[in-house]
Amino acid sequence: MFGSKSLNPNELLKIRVFFNKSKEPYGSPRIYKEMEGTVFNIGLNRVAKIMIKAGLKDSRVYKKQYKQSIKENEAAPNIIN
Repeated sequence: MFGSKSLNPNELLKIRVFFNKSKEPYGSPRIYKEMEGTVFNIGLNRVAKIMIKAGLKDSRVYKKQYKQSIKENEAAPNIIN
């Protein structure tokens, strides 16, 4: 499944509990931080891989922000004359 370790159903259950408790806005870094202070010893990459395999995604939608360049507003200098 994931390299040398196979998917542990207990790990998936623990991740689902934290994911559902957060009402689904958390991604793998936040789930990992929530689990870090508890007795669950799972690494960040492992949490991310398990969440991908289980189809758990954060529910937030991000918009790409565009920055308008100053050069687009300036007229080009007249170098022909």
